[in-house]
Amino acid sequence: SSSSSSSSSSEEEEEEEEERPLVVRFDTPEKLTDVDVSLSHGDVVVEGTKLECANSCCLSTARGDVVAKKLRSGDVALAAPGGAVTIKSVAEATTMTVYAAQRFYAKRISGEAIDVTVTGSSSSSSSSSSSRAGQESGALSSSSSSAVRIDALYSPAANIRCGGTLGGAGDPARVHVDSMHGALKLRFDCSEDAAIGGSDSSDGSGSEGGKGERNGSIKK
Repeated sequence: SSSSSSSSSSEEEEEEEEERPLVVRFDTPEKLTDVDVSLSHGDVVVEGTKLECANSCCLSTARGDVVAKKLRSGDVALAAPGGAVTIKSVAEATTMTVYAAQRFYAKRISGEAIDVTVTGSSSSSSSSSSSRAGQESGALSSSSSSAVRIDALYSPAANIRCGGTLGGAGDPARVHVDSMHGALKLRFDCSEDAAIGGSDSSDGSGSEGGKGERNGSIKK
């Protein structure tokens, strides 16, 4: 009986070791020239007070989430084709590109040109841990209902493209922007009419695109 108990305990230890995530941590100065982090699996989390890059900041992971607190750079590129992208505080850039499968949340973003794409699709392996890093930090508590949630958007040329399946009447908006300063163009590649939400009143005009698509623009 002692041999069987020891073997079962060793198996449990092996399972715990497999489930335990591998964490690689880098301590960097606040100001850098370029930052390029690319993972095939796992979350990219930028903590600390602020990460400032003179030229470019590129953060991507094929299977996981990208979470950042404060970013400032000439060019910012954030990609999570199997997960979500979260800006917990603010991201400032001349040009900003965001690509996510599940959702995008930002407290505040600003830039001369901003492009956000949320496909609304992900693999089963990545969806099981959807937005884990963002939920652990509490950053997605206010945005879990919408595919794109931006508390404050500052840009003269912002584009948001959203895909996936939309719900019926009364369901949360796929895109929710609380406060916007500038111009915003929207495109929906969905099976149903897209829902747009916002706290500020704005005059918008939309035109029907191709099948399953809806284009719109809002200026303030």
